[in-house]
Amino acid sequence: MKELSVAQEYFICMLNGKGKIEGLGKDKLICFVAGGLLELQLAGCIAFDNKTIFSIGELPEEMDYLKSIYNVISKDESIDMDEFMKAYDYEFNDRQLNELAKDIGDFLESIDFVKTIKSGVFKKKKTYFPKREIINKVIDKMRSNMLEPENMTEETAALFILLDRSMCLKEYFSIFERNDMRENLIGAVKSGENPHIRHMVECAENIVNMMSVMNVSLIVN
Repeated sequence: MKELSVAQEYFICMLNGKGKIEGLGKDKLICFVAGGLLELQLAGCIAFDNKTIFSIGELPEEMDYLKSIYNVISKDESIDMDEFMKAYDYEFNDRQLNELAKDIGDFLESIDFVKTIKSGVFKKKKTYFPKREIINKVIDKMRSNMLEPENMTEETAALFILLDRSMCLKEYFSIFERNDMRENLIGAVKSGENPHIRHMVECAENIVNMMSVMNVSLIVN
């Protein structure tokens, strides 16, 4: 199977046969955007400073599926986190979230990992249905990597964080598996044997935490 990015694998698991992002809940959508930000940060395209996101590098051609997020940030070279969150808050405006879903969905369609159906009044909007065998392969890889600590990779660790924080894990794993995975990840981070895993976990947690805090601020204000 073609190797997928963290954001692409999260998209597949998040949809889980539902086809569209409407009605998925804020936690799932926050982690969806967080996966894209994480990839951009690790690729050296963006950086965070307090409550501001800065554009610091060009978007690689192979990451074109994240161009909608990158363009929002790079348009003025930086964007305040609260403005970014408003752009990706489904209750304010669904355009940016739908663009991100379309870009990732279209890429997955191009490699035959999802089926699409046209919907809407004029049949112009696509809904994306990940193929069951692709979902199974993503989940089987996570099961192998997270339940066998020696197989753990930084990408799988990041995907675990996103699925755990979005409450998606319970759709695929038993409570016993989830607990074992959490214990293995904590052990991997504390051991320091793989600094890449520790760095990935810290980046993923920081982005999700920051977005969750800003989301609460939007609701309060």
